[in-house]
Amino acid sequence: MVIPLSGCLGSPSFGNEDCSQLVEDGIALSFDDKGSIESWNGSIEFFEEHGVIATFYVDRWQYLSEEEIVILHRLQDGGHEIGIHT
Repeated sequence: MVIPLSGCLGSPSFGNEDCSQLVEDGIALSFDDKGSIESWNGSIEFFEEHGVIATFYVDRWQYLSEEEIVILHRLQDGGHEIGIHT
């Protein structure tokens, strides 16, 4: 998913000029589904080289392998957000 961003975040009324946190123009990147975790690992170097920060949504948490958990920790340590895909 790609979402263009501009204006404000962090306010109950998104886009309100009085918001508490301004955002630079850009895009929000998110990736989802447990089946893609290994390919996310292959992208870490690209993200680091280009200063990309993304959100990764994981489903079926109870089935994560130890290797997948290591990859998710590596992503999180790189500043990425890990969320629950519902």
